[in-house]
Amino acid sequence: MSDDALRADVLGRLRVAIASDRLIGAARTQAAEMLQRLQNGVSLVVAGPKESGKSDLCGLLLQSFLMPAPPEAIAVRFTGNQRFDPPACEETPEGDVPTRCLPAALLAEVQLTDVAGSADATEQARRLRWAFGRADMVLWCSTDFTPQDAALWADVPESLKDHSFLVLTKADRLAESGALAERIREMQSVAQDEFHSLFPTTTRAGTEMLRQEGVVTDTCLSASGIKALSDAILRLAASGRRADLDGAQLFLQRHGLDDLAPEPRADDPVSGACPVKPTHPLLEVFDEALAGLSDSCCEHGDAGAGALLAWCGDLCEGLCVQAVEVGQDDAVCALLLDQLYDASDRMVLLSLENDLRSAADAASILLQIRRDIECFSFS
Repeated sequence: MSDDALRADVLGRLRVAIASDRLIGAARTQAAEMLQRLQNGVSLVVAGPKESGKSDLCGLLLQSFLMPAPPEAIAVRFTGNQRFDPPACEETPEGDVPTRCLPAALLAEVQLTDVAGSADATEQARRLRWAFGRADMVLWCSTDFTPQDAALWADVPESLKDHSFLVLTKADRLAESGALAERIREMQSVAQDEFHSLFPTTTRAGTEMLRQEGVVTDTCLSASGIKALSDAILRLAASGRRADLDGAQLFLQRHGLDDLAPEPRADDPVSGACPVKPTHPLLEVFDEALAGLSDSCCEHGDAGAGALLAWCGDLCEGLCVQAVEVGQDDAVCALLLDQLYDASDRMVLLSLENDLRSAADAASILLQIRRDIECFSFS
């Protein structure tokens, strides 16, 4: 089953589950949140200092000439989903957030929020706290990662930093002054510790082409660094979406809802036949552990995060042991053993943070491993 078909199937089953009387209380709320997340896509936040070139960058990523945001808006949300649930202009305690729907290819995978910069440091910090609390990925745009930037970025959870890109904007102007190479070296050292990776970009030529011709050529996007950045966003977003799909499937399984017939909708991808369930030994270990997972591990907010992190760590260790035992004669185990060791190390680091976001990241790592086992099993 393709990812699109699987997504349609899971969306349909979640709708039926929510409408039925088989989910109550927190479980129904969790299902509704999963449904909305799968419908709306991965949340990408674009942020940075005022006048850092964020809006021009967003225009090229979306390949659309964007009208300026209203003066009272703290951010503008862009979506490709015509059925987006929140109102056209969401009023938050921080300020207004208008929503604009565009037919951009990128918006098929992400929902992009452009946070307006502020010259007032306190106001900027307030806006960023709101945005980062709703982000799955962040693009931090800057011509120079200053101490002020570092102070605003300092409180971002490590798990979000791992899914964020440092974007060096206006690289062409730095090149003209002869400062580009040194600036890249400086920001690369920051990116190694604080971000997933660094992307130098320029928007001047692309924005002018967009304004005059309404389109931007692939050659221009490649030369400006925008294509490389867009490709990286899509790769990370696809990984996040697969993890969300796996999480929803496991939720339906844990609550005994495998028998529900999906309710297709015209705007969902067409669902195909269900795949044969793999029976690889590592999957058996995974599913046995899942069956023994108690609801207390998944409830009570941060208080339950430690229990879920401990469960994820134990499961990862169990998978490593099983892979070593079977690995010499099994191609799947041999291919995944390094990945499992790396995941085990990451579990230790996540357990130090001991919060809900870390627990969610730990679960996502395991779900991705499970998906990889399935893929290798049928390759």
